[in-house]
Amino acid sequence: MMIHKSIFIAGVAFACSVFMSTAVAAQVEEDPYKTWAEDSASKPEATAKAESKPDESKSDDGAKCFPKCRSGYFCHEGKCISMCNPPCDSDEKCTLEGECVLKSAQTPPAVVVPVSPPITSSQPDIVIVEEEEAAVEEDPYVPMGIFVSLGFETSECASSGGCKTTPDGDFGLGGHVLVGYGILPWLVLEVGYTFTGQILKNTNPDVFDLSGRFNAIRLGARFFPLGRQSVVEPVLGAHLGYFIWSTSWDNEDGLGTKSTNHGIGLDYSLGLDFKLADRFSLGIVVTVYEPFFLTTCNDIDGGETGTVDPTTNLEVIAESSSSCSKFSGKHDSFFFNTGIHATMVF
Repeated sequence: MMIHKSIFIAGVAFACSVFMSTAVAAQVEEDPYKTWAEDSASKPEATAKAESKPDESKSDDGAKCFPKCRSGYFCHEGKCISMCNPPCDSDEKCTLEGECVLKSAQTPPAVVVPVSPPITSSQPDIVIVEEEEAAVEEDPYVPMGIFVSLGFETSECASSGGCKTTPDGDFGLGGHVLVGYGILPWLVLEVGYTFTGQILKNTNPDVFDLSGRFNAIRLGARFFPLGRQSVVEPVLGAHLGYFIWSTSWDNEDGLGTKSTNHGIGLDYSLGLDFKLADRFSLGIVVTVYEPFFLTTCNDIDGGETGTVDPTTNLEVIAESSSSCSKFSGKHDSFFFNTGIHATMVF
């Protein structure tokens, strides 16, 4: 009985040893490069699920890899094996997840170019303002607009018909107003009116209260050779207009006579302007008026003459009369006016 029991135990032990040796041999003969599809239990995902943090330095059979396998590889039988099985092609790269991707699909790291902060200087605006102010001082302001000139004048007359200039002779006072527009810094177009009353020297003993006056409507221009950019500068003027010169007197009988000459007149002027402000100046000017009389009219007032007709013993009454004579370009008088004027620009 004891013999049979020993034989049974020995048989069981033999069968167990045969089974263990077969399992070890099967494990040794297993292909280490088999795909994860053939053995799903050997995949990295399954290992990750089984172990929260696998040890890349030790293989599943207990063999260690030294040095430790780098990222993307795992240890198998003491060797570092790529996570991608089968291995990737030459134009592919194995990722940490064990997948093959094209090398061109990898996005290159962005290159960050450092941007230097802007360079600031102290008080740059002050320097610019100072340069602008200096430029303004070098280029004086020249106002453009409507010019208004008011003048006060004294007048003397020279004429072959009785208007002679002498030290104690003909003298007149008057003025002018001119309105113009500056079309250029050195040119002003203008229109104006001049009036002058005269006290003429009387050389005829039969004439009393001899006086004269002239009026002129003028159209022309004033020229500023320096462009109105200086404090003191010359001014030239030339005008064409309609000229009326009249004289009046009384004779010994007390009858009044008036002689009127009218026609085209020219005038030329030369002066100096003193700029007191950007839009205001004072000036001194000398003007020569040269009339070309086309018509002369004489008007005699009627009335009592102060004489008695010896036939009737009645006072002689004179009738009014008027007569005109036409000339062709006759001019025998010049008027020299000297005065001051003020000019405003609006």
